[in-house]
Amino acid sequence: MKLFCIFFLLIPGLLAAQSAQPTSKKTRQNSIVQPVRVEGDNKVPQSEDVNFSLAEASQKQPGFWLNDYTNRRNAFTSSDGFLNEAEVKQLNQLVSEAEQAIPASFELYYMQVRQHRNKAAGATFLEQAALKGGLTHPLLLPEIAWIAERNNDKAARNKAIQAYDVAGQISLAQATIASMSTNIAGSRALLVTNGEFDTYPLWSTASNAHVISLAMLEDKEWLKRTLRAWDPSLNVNKFNNANELLRFLTENARLPVYVSLSLRPDLLKAFANSLFPIGPLAKLQKEQVDLTSQLKGFYLKPAFEQELLKISKADGYASVLANLLPGLVALYHSGNALSAQEKAKVKALIALVSSISGKKIAYE
Repeated sequence: MKLFCIFFLLIPGLLAAQSAQPTSKKTRQNSIVQPVRVEGDNKVPQSEDVNFSLAEASQKQPGFWLNDYTNRRNAFTSSDGFLNEAEVKQLNQLVSEAEQAIPASFELYYMQVRQHRNKAAGATFLEQAALKGGLTHPLLLPEIAWIAERNNDKAARNKAIQAYDVAGQISLAQATIASMSTNIAGSRALLVTNGEFDTYPLWSTASNAHVISLAMLEDKEWLKRTLRAWDPSLNVNKFNNANELLRFLTENARLPVYVSLSLRPDLLKAFANSLFPIGPLAKLQKEQVDLTSQLKGFYLKPAFEQELLKISKADGYASVLANLLPGLVALYHSGNALSAQEKAKVKALIALVSSISGKKIAYE
């Protein structure tokens, strides 16, 4: 069986695949794929021109400030998935200006919840925001779930996520990816996600799943508690960043670890030799692994195509389905493991996923 090391790089509007020369008899699947990421689940219109004086700012409505904050945060996270020190400083400055312009408003309290969501102060701002907007406000439900998770209150977290789902805030594409992820990982695995858009659906689909969201790494106590709940035998150390966490899991995990293929591109590149894609996930492990049998069982079952056909191209998160492509391409290149009929089916599935997600891929 030929071995292909497949690296997927997202170019604006394009996924390109390249195949390396075979080096062993096993099929090694390495994935770097990053579809368009949406930070958070709430879409807001673009704000007005942000170049304004403080005098002008005092005349802006609360919605302007919220839109400006959200748009800036989305822009900062769109390329690499996280905020650097300078970006955090800029957002903090914006919140400070909002404190003067729109004091005691729901919008300000919500911005402060986001600003402090991984800190104890987040709960205080959440309470103030809830007094203004109500506990069922669609912006607050995910924050309630987030803070409840930090406080180890799974009942409150699940209740908030259920209400969030009922309110139509989790799309069919998100729910489908979450369902596929939990089916692949099983009950004993650890799932490492990037942030809200792939974490909330997992909490909704499998409330007892072991999930580490990289957006919560700032809370060291939560991280240690979650890792120990997954595997009490782990000697959990302090992790300063996502790279250190993934390196630790690669070297020390005895139970299965899967990462979402929506992780930041720098992380997917750094750990490419330890990532083996299947569905929307990649198995994280140090040794080479041949997943051909599992790939066939996942992609070639009728249920896979049936689930895809339910999802509209208009779904706000349809682009995330591009994460299904690395495993499909690895399966396509699995040599004699596929019959001619199965290979034709895989090719048709690649075309279907590309069509729905809007991500074209060259793989032959």
